[in-house]
Amino acid sequence: VLYKNVKLVLNEVIKSKFENKPIPDNFLIPHRNKNGICPVCKNKIKYVKILSRTSYFCDNCQKIY
Repeated sequence: VLYKNVKLVLNEVIKSKFENKPIPDNFLIPHRNKNGICPVCKNKIKYVKILSRTSYFCDNCQKIY
């Protein structure tokens, strides 16, 4: 399932870049900021900094294990 979804997302991003269109609003990428809202569930986007890299995620949609 992960492989299939990664392929779909990558193809959509490549297509949007090739056609000079913005990345779809239902993707997390446009919402990656400290006050971002998840495009799926509308919860606030969380972020963590690991070795000076920041990762953004929705803790409702993406569970941490």
